[in-house]
Amino acid sequence: MEFVTDSVTSNDGTRIGYRRYGTGPAVVLLQGAMAYAGQFSQLAEALADSFTVYAPDRRGRGMSPKRYTPEHVINRDVEDLQALLDASGATRVYGLSSGATIALTAAERLPALRKLAIFEPPMFVQGLPRDQIERFERAMAKGNSAEGLAAAGKALQFVPLLRFVPNRMLAFLVGRMLAAEAKHPKPTGVNDYPPVSEIAPSVQFDFRIVADAHGHADNWRAINADVLLLGGGKSPKFLKTDLEALRTLLPKARVVIFSELDHAASWNPHPQRNPNGNPLMVAKALREFFA
Repeated sequence: MEFVTDSVTSNDGTRIGYRRYGTGPAVVLLQGAMAYAGQFSQLAEALADSFTVYAPDRRGRGMSPKRYTPEHVINRDVEDLQALLDASGATRVYGLSSGATIALTAAERLPALRKLAIFEPPMFVQGLPRDQIERFERAMAKGNSAEGLAAAGKALQFVPLLRFVPNRMLAFLVGRMLAAEAKHPKPTGVNDYPPVSEIAPSVQFDFRIVADAHGHADNWRAINADVLLLGGGKSPKFLKTDLEALRTLLPKARVVIFSELDHAASWNPHPQRNPNGNPLMVAKALREFFA
């Protein structure tokens, strides 16, 4: 499906680029870590016959270049979203993972948000993995993406067995993967997935967002928007725990669990990086909610 690209300017001057699909009431799709806007293309296309869908690249990636600095705070991401809401007139937002954290934080402050669909924000209610996050930050500051991604993998627990793999061995294996990717690059745009090495630096923004919001979830009780909570039956255990905690905070929220899907359910399917993606199933739930 055809789309157009455009941009808005955030409060601090950062350019936030986006894809726009379809016609109808405006909906914003807010990405999580390790992703560009293109990975939402099938989800956007599935909604585009009923909605005007805006899929931005969050700052630090793709159409929204911005170098990470340690002074970054979640308020900048909220301002980025607000700029897009102001330009589009959108009152509906879907947020995935750290994008869900941004959307929730925005909804407590922006009364214009009327409908909020949230997929598994990483709240880490059982404890923030600060050691691995700090290890990730040190590695990325040195330009060591292999060490950084190894630390990120342990922090995010998407592959539970990784916690048993020694740090050095895991970094070595990630380095081999990055070397193979560099040796046999795939054309840009295949499944709309960027190279892992290209997207890795943006994860610094995601960890900062999660760390900023950690311990402040009680503020989300003030949200007046209608909320739909989404989760995957095959997602990591900590995300299921976090979603249940959010359900307690927002008792009026509706809940949909996709029993056969996982955290990346709404991304385009990809043979290696997301074999179980099913954006059409997620789109069905969003279409009903946003209507």
